[in-house]
Parts: sequence; C-alpha cells; structure tokens
Amino acid sequence: MGTLTVPASVEGMYQVLAQIGIYLEQEACPEAVRRQIEISAEELLTNIASYAYEGGEEGTGQMQVTCEILKADGPEDGGGQKKVRILIKDRGKPFDPFARTDPDIRLPIEERPVGGLGIYMVKRFMDEVHYQYEDGWNITAIEKRIQ
Repeated sequence: MGTLTVPASVEGMYQVLAQIGIYLEQEACPEAVRRQIEISAEELLTNIASYAYEGGEEGTGQMQVTCEILKADGPEDGGGQKKVRILIKDRGKPFDPFARTDPDIRLPIEERPVGGLGIYMVKRFMDEVHYQYEDGWNITAIEKRIQ
C-alpha cells in the first residue's frame, strides 16, 4: 500500500481505512483477520484525529500511515508465514496508547471507568503492539499474522 499522509480527521481516517481494506483484500488476507486489523487501525486513527493535536480540534494536524505485508520472523513461523504491519506516525501530543492498564471487563458496565476498551481490543486482536516517541513523532506499530 505504501505510505499515505492525510489530515488528522475522520475523513482522513476513512481514506486510510479504505486503502488498507483494498490492500489486504488484494493480498488475500482472510476476512476475519482483515476485520480485526481494520478495527484496530480505526481505533488508533480515531484517537489521533480526536485527541492528538492542540485544542482537540479535529483536522489540525496530519497522520502518516504505512501498511505492508512482511515475512513473519521466528522459528515457530515455519518460514512461510506472513504478517501485516501498520505503522502510524503523527506529530501530536506525546501519547502511548498502550501504557494504560487494561480495563477490568469482569465489572458490570455501570462500574467501569470510561475509556480504554478500544485500545484493549487492539491489544487483544493484534499479535504485537508498539509505541515510541522519537524526534517529535508519535510512532505506533501494530502487527498481525495473516497465514
């Protein structure tokens, strides 16, 4: 798919998600896996569009998104497995989406604090999640085996 640079907005997010969906379909990514990847990307991009830039004003910044298929590493992969890696970069406020403690999903809904469930789903759906802040960039990577 390459790298797309779009406004940090809902419209920009939908542009990226459409391209990710097309790319994964062309790469014969199984539908169930594709949906998990798309949901995870949507959650992360929504957070950037909604919260990353000063004043919380949607569309005031940009986000760069790269989606690629890679050969999975490791001896357990049997040499033929592939994975999807999505790399999301933005220059918004530094924020590690994976640092927060997972919500206690055993609690009744009315007793749960607001927030955190979307990122919890990302961590459950993806095989690997990473965040780093480097040279003024939030860099978030998610990976999922597809074979």
